[in-house]
Amino acid sequence: MGCIQTLTGLKNTCDANLGGIKRAWFGNFDEITVAVDEATHTITGITGGTLYEYEFNRQTGSLQSTITVDEANGVRFYTNTAALVFTKMEATKHAEIEALGRGHLVGIFEDNNLDPATGHGNMWFVGADNYMSAAELTAQTGTAFSDLNGYNTSLSQMSGHLPYKIAYSTFQSIIDA
Repeated sequence: MGCIQTLTGLKNTCDANLGGIKRAWFGNFDEITVAVDEATHTITGITGGTLYEYEFNRQTGSLQSTITVDEANGVRFYTNTAALVFTKMEATKHAEIEALGRGHLVGIFEDNNLDPATGHGNMWFVGADNYMSAAELTAQTGTAFSDLNGYNTSLSQMSGHLPYKIAYSTFQSIIDA
């Protein structure tokens, strides 16, 4: 039996497109509830918990999704991974990086593509159906003066979905709460 999908095609655009993420917010998976519109692949509501903002230098953060398919076993899932670099090793960051490494998290990521309606980047939600957790955490002093002194952090989630788009207004509703 085939897997019939509703396809509509994609058009190429001439719009500017910037890579990377500029900010991230994390919260505890068990404290946050989300509503998902599967037809539009968007988060339509978010309640509970607290999201904490994480800032990092530009061009040091990314969000990547990779599909894994095993046709023989009927398996298909995505690994959604956030890679973030926090500069300067120090006690406060040390404690926070360790907490990220132990947590079961949700993440919201703001990319660098400006939405003219909000003045913010597009917002992407990871953790609607399964939590994010540490995949790799590295602290390093570097060798040369120009080397990184800081933390490379990689958090990942296995999911049935790519990251969901979340409207800035929906995101803002939990920040304001």
